[in-house]
Amino acid sequence: MDTTQYYVEKWVKVAELDERFSKDYFISNQGRIKSICRKTGEYRFLKGQRSQGYKTLTIRPRDKSFTLYFYVHRFMAQKFIPNPDPEKYIMVRHKDGDLLNNILSNLQWITQADMGKSINHKNMRIVKANAKLTPQKVQVIRQWAKTTRLSLIAKRMGVSVTQIKRVISRENWADVEDREIAK
Repeated sequence: MDTTQYYVEKWVKVAELDERFSKDYFISNQGRIKSICRKTGEYRFLKGQRSQGYKTLTIRPRDKSFTLYFYVHRFMAQKFIPNPDPEKYIMVRHKDGDLLNNILSNLQWITQADMGKSINHKNMRIVKANAKLTPQKVQVIRQWAKTTRLSLIAKRMGVSVTQIKRVISRENWADVEDREIAK
């Protein structure tokens, strides 16, 4: 991940956005969340969990009277992005198709019909968290296959030679387009 984006990171106390929470939680315009450790007083970044490909977080107030489970992208959109028509625009879309990229500039309110259209878009592939290959790696594999032995590519990518052959023949990952990789 490019660390230069964090130089413009702005943090907001979650308590300012939602009065049910103490001042222990902070959310940034880059989609990151941190809390203050009650024992040490130091900040710690929260990883959260994943649900249906989206980053989620479970937080509790100091009195532990309840637990709030939320999708980070929806929470950010509700608190930072004005919704032109809350009855019509009920979904939050990731513009680049990366469901874990919760940078504020990547989120947008859309209608449910528009969401259905964008999910069918070829760039909206959902890659599981533990997947060995990503669309970017597939592009690299296809580029390397022109000059490198398949067994070396398979070893480097941590998959079988059969999987590499399927990627090259487009039996798998057919929706990923080739592009020239900069050397």
